[in-house]
Amino acid sequence: MGKPSSQKDRGKGSSFSLSYEGAAREPSNHIKVGSGGFSFKGSTMALVALAVLALAGTGAYLALSGQNQGSPSTGSGAPSTSTSTSATSGGTGAAAPARSGTPTSATPEVGQAADAQPAAVREHRKVVLRSGSNVDLDFTNGQPDIIFSLPANADDGYTIVGENGDLATVDGPATAESCAAATAFGFAIDQKNIRRGLTACVLTDENRVAALTVLGWQADDPNYAGGLSSVTMDVTTWEKPEGAA
Repeated sequence: MGKPSSQKDRGKGSSFSLSYEGAAREPSNHIKVGSGGFSFKGSTMALVALAVLALAGTGAYLALSGQNQGSPSTGSGAPSTSTSTSATSGGTGAAAPARSGTPTSATPEVGQAADAQPAAVREHRKVVLRSGSNVDLDFTNGQPDIIFSLPANADDGYTIVGENGDLATVDGPATAESCAAATAFGFAIDQKNIRRGLTACVLTDENRVAALTVLGWQADDPNYAGGLSSVTMDVTTWEKPEGAA
């Protein structure tokens, strides 16, 4: 086996030599390792064996050389990194400032006609009906909508009824909306139910709605005791809604 160099040799040249003696004892097989490299002389098998010995010797040499040098402490592991999410001025972790937007307006409740426009009035006038007369409440010189007529087998005299239009009663004031929603058609005004302020709705033959209010009357029909001879009314007719036929 090779002989490592002494402590003194390490201080001077830092070299050593190894010699291999196999079964054939070939003294020519020789390897020398030093600071300037190594040299070998011998057969291939001897070279392999000597290379192994040389590596082992080199490891031992390096170990001895580092005995007097302190090794750095592995100490604690890699410093931990933490990401700050605090709101620091200009930092990437700064919280985004709150944005104050314009408050949205409240949504109207269902059924609230916030943008609905009032129905347009087509005609508003005083109308006087006398026995046997009629009136076109569309005011287009068209077909009459109501008539002040004498019903067949009448015992109470003349009555205001629908002709080409139809009369209806509603609960509450007679407006464009309530008259458009009216369903109680077939109403008649006679001497039994007439009163000042009585209201009724009319659906005209041109599909408009009208409201009439009784202002006064005369009950002097000579043929019927207490029978009506004329009725004075306040009449309002509204335009048809947009898109209506």
